[in-house]
Parts: sequence; structure tokens; C-alpha cells
Amino acid sequence: MTKSSRDYQKIFQEIAHSRKWEKLDEFGHSIKIDAMSPNDKATLANLFYEKGKQHALDKQNERSLREALDAFETSLKIDPSNGKRWTEKAHLIMELAFLQNDFALFEDANEMFSHAHKVFSSQSQLMPVIDLYRWGVCCYQIGKFSEEPLDFKGAIEKFREAFERGFDTVEFFYDYATALAELGSAIGRIEFILESFDYLQKCLSDEAVGSKAWLKLACVCKLLYVITNDTEYYNLADQGFFEAARCASTELSLWINWGQLLAHEGKLTRDPELIASSLEKFEKADALHPNDPAVLGSWGDSLMHLGAIEDRLELLKEAKEKIEAARAIAPNDLEILCLNAHHLIQLGRYFFDERYIVQAIEKFEAGLSKDRTLSAFWHGLATAHFILGEIHQDHVYFERAAKNCSEAINHGGNENPQFWNDWGLSSLRVGELTNDLRHMVTAVEKFEKAIALVNKKKAPSSEPEWYYNYGCALDYLGDFYSNPQYYEKAIQIFVKIIEQHPHLKHVRYNLALAFYHLGDATGDVESLERSIEHFKTLFQGDYEDEVLCNDMGITYLTLADLLMDSILPQKSEEYFEKAEQFFLQAVSLGNLLANYHLACLHSLKSNYSEAMFYIVRAKDAEVLPPVSDLLRDDWLEGLRGTAGFQDFLSQLSSYED
Repeated sequence: MTKSSRDYQKIFQEIAHSRKWEKLDEFGHSIKIDAMSPNDKATLANLFYEKGKQHALDKQNERSLREALDAFETSLKIDPSNGKRWTEKAHLIMELAFLQNDFALFEDANEMFSHAHKVFSSQSQLMPVIDLYRWGVCCYQIGKFSEEPLDFKGAIEKFREAFERGFDTVEFFYDYATALAELGSAIGRIEFILESFDYLQKCLSDEAVGSKAWLKLACVCKLLYVITNDTEYYNLADQGFFEAARCASTELSLWINWGQLLAHEGKLTRDPELIASSLEKFEKADALHPNDPAVLGSWGDSLMHLGAIEDRLELLKEAKEKIEAARAIAPNDLEILCLNAHHLIQLGRYFFDERYIVQAIEKFEAGLSKDRTLSAFWHGLATAHFILGEIHQDHVYFERAAKNCSEAINHGGNENPQFWNDWGLSSLRVGELTNDLRHMVTAVEKFEKAIALVNKKKAPSSEPEWYYNYGCALDYLGDFYSNPQYYEKAIQIFVKIIEQHPHLKHVRYNLALAFYHLGDATGDVESLERSIEHFKTLFQGDYEDEVLCNDMGITYLTLADLLMDSILPQKSEEYFEKAEQFFLQAVSLGNLLANYHLACLHSLKSNYSEAMFYIVRAKDAEVLPPVSDLLRDDWLEGLRGTAGFQDFLSQLSSYED
């Protein structure tokens, strides 16, 4: 017998009152439902919806959630025109996805939200703002699984619309900020990360969200610091981790990110204390989650750098243990493979043994065989070949290093100043070994690009070596072009470095040389005197450096030559005496080239027998310049007019033939 609408309504009222949902089972067949009036269908659909809501209350019970989902599906089969129920179904699927950590379920939920949006639009309604927020969370979770920027963009679109419509809960700001940070990191857009920073600050005072907001803010500031090298973000990140540690000390991400922050700053500034502090954080992370490959890798990285800075083999060995343990757990992790290769490089440097470097090259090439776009691996290859170039003093290795730096830049490293600097340094070495102007010009171009990127990132002036390399390249160009402007620019750079890092002797040495080159090229006495001032600072009362003694002698000899025909002949004679003292000191310390300069000195003073004595000594010591240079050297002009020199030259030519 077919039931009337009144019969159905009576049954529905009893079910609604008693909430004995099993009585709804008899209405699960489409034949019965199709025979109902629209009003009865609407009531039945609502009952299934209410059943689903009750089962959904037990969010940790998968069986209850599944029963709730079945009820929602039946409700929507009966009445698919209710947008709110579509969003409730989507949210329920998300609960299951969180419970099971199931990526596919998040995608199912996304389809439900999308369908709900169409339903609302077809009825000229806006999706409720709370559901827009939930949809954004769903898209964000999909992005976490897929690592696709497009999914994070989808999340941000939903969050942005919800915000524009007035949604402003603390949880919402936290999730919005998290999605912005993920997208900014994925596509390298700092404006998204800065926006994330602003929203997180709105969450810090909330009791429920404050602890995780501090941790997230610290991670965002860490990211901003790595991108910009702005120390303000370093300080904010350090403070954020400290605040998070007060109430979230069991969070693995707290300790690993804090350790990475300290390690990054320590490596950048070569501060062993900061790197040692990072080790403490990684130790706490390991205690919370033993044998996590990310923790072991970061831990090994810090040990490796601390061992390199302090020249401690035991730390390098400990780093090896951590890195190899990480590789054993995650053999396909390319970041750990890259770290393994860099550790081999550090061992090669420590022992000055190219076998380690060759092994490192094999590791880098293995990584590139899996993904040719890995800029870190290309740069690793560049580093390895550069070290081989230093070991063998062979320009071929430096040329390979330069090529690999170019590949690193072409594969996503265009904004990395380290890559540009290392390209310039490799070109500089090629230019030094081949005396090829083109490579020097290239070196200057790459150094200028690196410095421009550093300035753009507001990096601290803790990279003196980059400016030093640039200054050296300019000094070389001054020699090539005989252009004092290059020397002057090199001097400006070296002076700026010395003002900030007065202890860097190699920089002061090149500053002294640049002043010498400028004074020699322009005949400027003041520049030569400035050169001597810096050489004296390098001596610091210790005259046991044969190279410095020889260089000081050359500078005094140049001054003596300049003043010889001036109104200060007594000053010239004083400089001749000082030059001779330094050359003799250099010879006694083992600098045999100083014999040649003593010959030049005595030639200028017309002491030709003394000059011949020293030029013969230079020949016997095999430090004599080529004959072509002997015939061009202005300091030997007087000596060249003597019969003794002509005989010497004839003997030298016949010997060379």
C-alpha cells in the first residue's frame, strides 16, 4: 500500500524526535524516494543530513565519519540543490583526509567545494565565508602533498576572498599566512612572504594560536633572512624561536629550523660559536625524533663547517658519521647526496688530496644524472674543479669551474651572488695563468654582478673576500690597460675592506701593491709612500718575510729613481740605501729574485761592476727575466751600455740557443 504524504510526515517527525536513524534505512531505495512529493523529499533529505551531522561529531572515529559521509551522500542524492550540504560533505571528507593523511581525499573534498560553489552561483548566492576559508585550507593541504605552486595559489585566492568579505579569526590569519609563506618560498616571491609576516603578527597575542604562531613567524623570518641577508630578520627569527621554545619545546620543526638559522648565520660570518650553538639545537631535535634524515643532514653540515673553520679533523669525522647515517636512511634524497659530496670536498681540502675531490665530482654527477636542473650540484662541480685547479695550477680546471658556475646560474641560480662570485674567481684564475685579458674582463663583470646582488639583498659586509677578488681583478686590468683609473678603483675597494677588517693581511698586502702600481704608473710619490706605509704595517716589527722585503725594496727603489734628478737628491740616496737593505734582507731569507733587483739598483747608481755581480747571481739562481725584458728594463739602461753586459748577453744568448 502506497504511503501518503501525511504518513511520511508522521514517520519523519517520529525519527526527528527520537533520532533513531536506523529507521531511515528503509528510505534508502530510490523507488520509494521517487514516489514522494517534493516537500517529503526535502524533509527526508534534511533527516539524512541531521543523521550525518550527529555521526560527524566523533571526529576521531573513522567508522562514525564514514557513516556520516554515507548519510550526507544520501541527502544530496535526494536534494542536490543545497549548497551548504555540499560544503559540509567536503568538510567531512577533509576530516577523514586529516585522520588518514590521504592526499586523494583532499582532492575529493576540493571537488565537493567546487560543486558547492557552482550550486551557490546558480542560485545567485555567495558561498558562506566560513566555507571559503575551509576550501582554502583544503587547497593548501593539496599543495603540501603536490608541492605545486598552483595549488597554493588556489588556497590564497580563497583566503583573500574570505578576508575581503570580513573574515578575520586568528586561526584564519594563521592559515592564510602559512599558505602565503609556502607560495612565496616555492616561486621565490618575497612579497608573499612579507604579507605572511604581517598576518602572523596578528596571531601572536592569542592564547590558543600564539605558540604555533611564534614558531611559524620565526620560520618565516628565517626564510626572509636567507633571501635578503637582512640581519633584522635574523634577530626576529632568533627571538621567535626563543618565544616558541617556551611553550612548544617538543616541536621537531622548532629545533631543526632554529639550528639551521644559527648554522646559516655562522657559516656566513664564519662564527664558530654560532655554528656550535646550532649543534645544540640539532641534538635536541634528534632527541625528539631520532634518526630523522633531515636532522642528521643538517647536524652533519654544521659539524662539517665547524671542522673546516677550526681545522679539526675529529669534527669532520663526526660529520661523516651523521651524513652517512642520513644517506643510509634516505638513499634517494638528493640534498643529502649533495651534502655528502661537499663533505668529500672538505676532506680533500684538509688533506690536500685530490682523490676526495674526484669522489665528490662523481657524487655531483650522479645527482645531475637524475636531474640536470639542480643548480646546487652544478655549483658543487664548480667548487670541486676549482680546487683541482688550485692543486695542479692548471687553467683547464678553472675553465671547467667557470663553465659549471654558468650552468648553476642558468638552472635557477641567477639571483645567487655566490655563483656569480665563484664564476668571477674562476675566470680570474684563468686570466692569471694564461695572461689573457678576456678572462680578466669577464672576472670583473661577474664580480660586479655578485656585489650588485649582495647590495640588493642588504647583505652585511661580511663577505670581504668577494670585494677583495674584485679589487684584485681591477688591479690586473690596470696592468693590462696601463690605466690608473683601475688602480684607483681597486684602492678604494681595498681601503673599504681594511676599514672594516683591519686584520686581513692579504687585503692590506694587495692594497700596498695597488698603491705601488698607481705610483709607478703615474710617477706619484705620495702613492708610493702610501704603499710603504701599508708594507710597514704588515711587517709589524718582524722583517722575516722574504716577499715583503723584496716588495719593500722595489717600492723604495722606484721612489729613489723618481727623486734622483729632483730637488731632493739626498732623499733619493736615502731611499737607495733602504732599498738595498731590504733586497739584501730578502736574499738572506731565500728570495733569490732580489739579486736581480740589486743589479737594477746598482745600475741606476752607475755601480756597474756591482750590478754585473748581482745579475750573474740572478742567472745562476735561474731567476733572470727573459732576454727581451732585460733589453727593455729602464733600470738596466746604464748597465746595457757596458762591455761586460754585452759579453754577458752574448753568452746568455748562445746558452739559450
